Amino acid sequence: MRIRIVAVLAGSVLVCLACSPASRAQQPATGITGEITDGPVVGRRVASMIVMNSPCYYGTHFHYELTAEGELRVHAPLVCGKVNAGGGEQICILGPELNCQSRKEFGPDPNSAYAVDASGVTTGGKHYAWTDPQQATALFASIRARAARKCDHILFDQAVDAKRNSTSTSTPEVAAEQAACEPVLQQACASGAKLQTGKDVSVLCPH
Repeated sequence: MRIRIVAVLAGSVLVCLACSPASRAQQPATGITGEITDGPVVGRRVASMIVMNSPCYYGTHFHYELTAEGELRVHAPLVCGKVNAGGGEQICILGPELNCQSRKEFGPDPNSAYAVDASGVTTGGKHYAWTDPQQATALFASIRARAARKCDHILFDQAVDAKRNSTSTSTPEVAAEQAACEPVLQQACASGAKLQTGKDVSVLCPH
């Protein structure tokens, strides 16, 4: 009998010990690349993960996964001392242009640029193809819509701060989110300075 143990750890890490193949088949539809043996993840330590008092390291291969929520993840075999597991962690959340910058906490490749398209994932000058391009591209519409809604909130908050001449919410993370929403801002400025929600962001548009 197999015992399935799943734990969500700090840094958006998911580890699965002794998981059956069926457990992965029950997950929501995702875009998945082929297995990669020479990328930035191989052999690297998984930040903030300890299993039975042993640090965990990514194994000899991995693949990228994309969810309908726009989450780009890495998944791989894990070696935690004498324990073999399978798991991964979040790299970043895609913006409306289907690109993003990896989290600074993503140990294997922090603050690096990632982009996806109909053929696969691109990062570090290399391209990794989807195993099922049709399944991956079917996720793009919901990802873009979700990212656009998020940008509406980000840009409206930015406009409010600009009107108040305030930088109270200015952090590196916020600045990165605002930069990712620049295409949405350009579109709004070209159509009456209104977001899809009808909120005014004219203070952010070139005059």
